[in-house]
Amino acid sequence: MKSYFVACCTALLFSACASGGEATSGLDAVPTDRNTLIERVSFEPRPDNLGVVVRIHADNPVSSTSPIRWTGPGTMEFSLAGAGLHHRYRTDLAKSPVSEYTLTESPTGIDVRLTFAREDVDARIKGDPVSNDVLLAVGITTGGIASTIAAAIRNANESPPPPDLSTVVSPTPGRWDREPAANPTGRWTLDTVVIDAGHGGEDEGAVGYGGVLEKDIVLPVSMKIGNELERRLGVEVIYTRTDDRFVPLAQRGHIANESGGKLFVSIHTNAAPDRRARGTETFFLGMHKTDAARNVMERENQVVELENDKTRYAEFDQSQLITQVLAQSAYMSHSQMLASLIQNEFDQRPENVNRGVKQAGFYVLWSASMPAVLVELGFLTNPKEAAWMRSEQGQAELAEAVVRAIESFETSYAGAIGAGPGTGGHNGAAAGRRD
Repeated sequence: MKSYFVACCTALLFSACASGGEATSGLDAVPTDRNTLIERVSFEPRPDNLGVVVRIHADNPVSSTSPIRWTGPGTMEFSLAGAGLHHRYRTDLAKSPVSEYTLTESPTGIDVRLTFAREDVDARIKGDPVSNDVLLAVGITTGGIASTIAAAIRNANESPPPPDLSTVVSPTPGRWDREPAANPTGRWTLDTVVIDAGHGGEDEGAVGYGGVLEKDIVLPVSMKIGNELERRLGVEVIYTRTDDRFVPLAQRGHIANESGGKLFVSIHTNAAPDRRARGTETFFLGMHKTDAARNVMERENQVVELENDKTRYAEFDQSQLITQVLAQSAYMSHSQMLASLIQNEFDQRPENVNRGVKQAGFYVLWSASMPAVLVELGFLTNPKEAAWMRSEQGQAELAEAVVRAIESFETSYAGAIGAGPGTGGHNGAAAGRRD
C-alpha cells in the first residue's frame, strides 16, 4: 500500500538533497528563479471528436500567459511567464490534430510550440478553475468552433443515455489469486485506483441520527475498499487521506492526477431533513438535472468554506462547468458506466433503495483527469441506515459492492480507454510527437 503522504515526504527529501548540490537524477537542475514548474502535458479528446484539450499540469499558478501567436500554417506558439520545467517533467504522446509539440525554457518563462497535422484548427487558452493547470482547447473549425461549443452545451443539458450493461462480465470467483497481468501492448490497464474518503478533520460532513459523523463512516469504508482492491486486483491504491485530517477539495483531484490514477472514487454519505429518506446514489461530473441532485452537490461543496483559499472556486458557474465537462469528455462514458455498475452492486442487497446514477458539479470531481465518481452510501439521517453504516457488517458489505463494481469495470473495459502516457527527461526543452 502506498500512501500519498509518504510520497510527499519522499519528494520533499529529494528536493532538499537536490537543492544542496548537483542533482543526482541525471537531469538538469530546475532554475531556482521559476515561480511555477510544469510537471506534465496531457491530451484529452473532445466529445465531438473535433479536437483535443491540451492540459499543461503546473505545481503553482502561472502568473500570465501570452496571446496565441500563429507563426505559420498549422503552427502556433504562446508563452507561460515565470514558468520552468520540473525535473520529472512527463511528455504524453500528442493526439490529433496535434502532431508534435515542444516546451522550451526561455529567460522569462516557457515557450510552448504546437504543430498541427491540418490547417483548419483554432485554439483558446483558459485556466483550470480547480487546479493550477492551463487548458488549451484545440478545435477543428469545420462547421465552426462556435457550433462545437454550442453542441457541447446542448449535450451537457441533456440526460445521458442509460449505459448498456448487457456485456459486463461479472468477476470470476477466485480471480484475486492471480498475479497482475503483464501489459505488453502498452494499452490502458487498471493499475492505480485513487480512493477518496470524503471530509475529515474539522470538516465533519453530514451529522446523522444519534450524532454519527459522515467523516467517521467513510474513512473505514474507504480503507476496506482499498485493502480489497489491493488483495484481489493487485492494483496500487492511493488514498487522499488515511486518518482524520482535512484535505481541500481541489487537492484531492491533484493527488489523483499526480499519482497516475486510472479511477477516482470519492466515498460519502447522504443526509436529508426527512428521516424517511434512504437509499444509495452515485454521481459523475455534469450539470444537475433535478433539485435533489443540486441539493446533494451544494451540501458536499460547502466544505470550501473551511478552506484557507476560497478564491480558486470564485469562478465556478455553469459556463465553467461546461468547460470542465469538455476537458474531461474522454472519461465521461466510463464514469457513467462505473457509476451504473456501483448502483447495480448496491441493488444486490434487497433492502437497498436505488436512487440512480446522476450528474452534478461536485468540486472534488472537477480536477480528476480520469474516470471519476462520487458515491453516496446511504442516509445518515435515516435511523436504520445510520445503524447499518455504523456496523462492521454494513461497512464491509458497502465496500464489497464498490469493489465488485470496480472488478466488473476492469474485467470488461481494460484496454478500452487507450494507451498510457510516456515519460520524458528535462534538458531545457521537451517535446512530444504523435506516431
